[in-house]
Amino acid sequence: MEILVQRKSLGRSRKLEQMTYELPEKPHTLRELLTMLVQIEVSAYNEGTPLLTFITEDQQQDLKATGYVKFLPVAERPDVDNAQAIDTMLQAFEDGLFKVLQGSDVYSSLEEEIQWSTEPWTFIKLTFLAGR
Repeated sequence: MEILVQRKSLGRSRKLEQMTYELPEKPHTLRELLTMLVQIEVSAYNEGTPLLTFITEDQQQDLKATGYVKFLPVAERPDVDNAQAIDTMLQAFEDGLFKVLQGSDVYSSLEEEIQWSTEPWTFIKLTFLAGR
């Protein structure tokens, strides 16, 4: 099963990044969906596949125009434990660090049944305001 996921941080005007994921089966709850996504990302990381594009094509062009672009390889990076990564993701959701939406449906519980549609999934990272 293929799904489209968009990522966004509140307060940033950047375009939503979109990624397509091929799920091994159709998840029934939000917990199952998040678990599958974490397993896919951990596998990709442990195989050495870059997970995120840190700068956009436009930013790369700007850096090239200034005459200095340098990317260094990551020498040694330890493998990530799948179970620990899943626990961290689920805890982050329960702590309210990100929201999950599909179209106009907002998921507020890990045990909530997924209402499938063709709308893309949106993950919004919430940032807290700091002040005096």
